[in-house]
Amino acid sequence: MTPLALPIRTRRLTITAFGEDMAEALHLNSLDEDNRRFVSDEVFETVEKAREAITSFLSFYARYDAPLVYPIFLDDETQIGYVQACPLSGGWEVGYHIAKPYTGNGYASEALAAFLPPIMARLGVAHVAGICLADNIASRRVLEKCGFILAYDGIGPYQGRKCHICRYVYPDDTLDERVLRQALEREGVPIEAHFAPVIDSTNTWLKSLSAQGASARSIAVAAEQTGGRGRMGRRFYAGSGGLYLSLLLRPMKVAPALGLVTLRAAAAAREAVERLGDVSPGIKWPNDLMLNGRKLCGILAEAAAEGGRLSTLVIGWGVNLWQSRADFPEDLRDIATSVLAEGGRRVGRAALAARILREFDRAMALPADAFLAEYRRYMLHDVVNIPQGNGALRAVPLDVDESGRLLARGEEGMMHCVTAQL
Repeated sequence: MTPLALPIRTRRLTITAFGEDMAEALHLNSLDEDNRRFVSDEVFETVEKAREAITSFLSFYARYDAPLVYPIFLDDETQIGYVQACPLSGGWEVGYHIAKPYTGNGYASEALAAFLPPIMARLGVAHVAGICLADNIASRRVLEKCGFILAYDGIGPYQGRKCHICRYVYPDDTLDERVLRQALEREGVPIEAHFAPVIDSTNTWLKSLSAQGASARSIAVAAEQTGGRGRMGRRFYAGSGGLYLSLLLRPMKVAPALGLVTLRAAAAAREAVERLGDVSPGIKWPNDLMLNGRKLCGILAEAAAEGGRLSTLVIGWGVNLWQSRADFPEDLRDIATSVLAEGGRRVGRAALAARILREFDRAMALPADAFLAEYRRYMLHDVVNIPQGNGALRAVPLDVDESGRLLARGEEGMMHCVTAQL
């Protein structure tokens, strides 16, 4: 068994192996009330009990069937807690303990986030669980901040008894129709859902489903697209590591806000990505999400007409989540990015799809003036190229009007009013 590469260092912390001289600190750190309440079997009432535990920890380091526990130190060599990985039936669970005097400083999430990649590599696993009591709000926040996705919330075994627990999974790579429906239920989004692992285009697929009688409120979701496209027919890279989501709307539902619909779609994605991914992208008019000068999300709205009247509207989101720079085609590496590449959390695709839809419903329900006030807070004012005839006009975005049109000043000094193309 390959040993864990130690020490693991972060900006403020060091994770290393236990030594027999650490028994007193382990004993004292374990005695706080929260530890007794939430993880009573990790309370060491005496130094001798702590010393016995450390002896066991040391013997476990070379094994694959026993808890692996590692102390956490501050830069001044103060021992403040530990991180651990424990075998479960069919997998592994990770956890942590930070002594009460040191809580509230972000040490738990800093230590756990640093611990996850090397311990998963050491164990040779792609997923680990995080389990806590449902009312342990602090632990739930730490797990969520580190990118764990809630997989179960209900009654289950916990330290030898049945309790209300929350079971999280890291990373949640699973995306199928069952997981998608569960995520939609958790967010309270009633909708007809269709899923395919790989599809040419979720927009194209959903328009086909609409022609076959799909519900007026339906979605199509894929883990990968082979024929992704953007506005004005541009190529859109849609490889693995992203979320590809399309929503079908009937015109009577969106007609009053049709001019603003793509802006609302962008605002919904921005809010969802910020809440789940812990990054804060801006919006390049009308609907691209940008982070540190690179594109994070593209949105394509397509309308279809029957008998001279608008019959359907399909909105497609493509969000880059887990890709590294090297995962993008060479010609896109300087202009595209992902949540993970920008230091964000590892976001579950089903969870993000459900959250985007929830945020879109919220955005659509806002009066135009309230929505535009929100949109303007995140609108970027970097120079843009506005298609004009066979060329493009370089202009500085200044504002959007009540219909969602861009007000911009061209390099020649003239003001321009530009309508987004569906």
